[in-house]
Amino acid sequence: MTKLPLLLALLAIASSGPAAARPALALAGWVTDDAHVLPARDRAQLTRQLAAWEKATGHQMVVVTMPSLHGQDIKAFTTKLGDDWGVGRAKYSDGVVILVVASDRKVRIGVGYGLEPSLPDAWCHQLLTGAMIPRFRRLDYASGIAAGVSAIIGKVGTVRLPVFPPRPVAVPSPRPRAYAP
Repeated sequence: MTKLPLLLALLAIASSGPAAARPALALAGWVTDDAHVLPARDRAQLTRQLAAWEKATGHQMVVVTMPSLHGQDIKAFTTKLGDDWGVGRAKYSDGVVILVVASDRKVRIGVGYGLEPSLPDAWCHQLLTGAMIPRFRRLDYASGIAAGVSAIIGKVGTVRLPVFPPRPVAVPSPRPRAYAP
């Protein structure tokens, strides 16, 4: 009987942790401004730009702002967010998530495998450090995000890419080849 109050106290502590305190984030379209750092006209402009890019290319990009991750890893959170929301076409894995966490002062560009040849990690890092983060330091989230979105669209392009069927894998010959000297 003395274990029951202890068990209830442990359950109360466990359920009041960071994961329980953070509400589930709902997709609000191409721009989800949960941190409320983007003026309405900038949200509308980004939405138009992202919708036009998706219509032209089929690729999907979303912008998400949050006040805090409550101690969660930004890389894992961005990946899970993109997967849970279904950003990009599953068959091509061509989604991009720009996550800005205002209070934590963190930002990440998550890129689906299908777009990694066009948006390698090193290029995304240069975009963050050269164009986006300096604007965020001045608390100008709108122009930092706009610069990032425009650079990504410029790098990937605005033309629908042809989709090629996967190439067959070459099967090695069961016999060793003989080479003449």
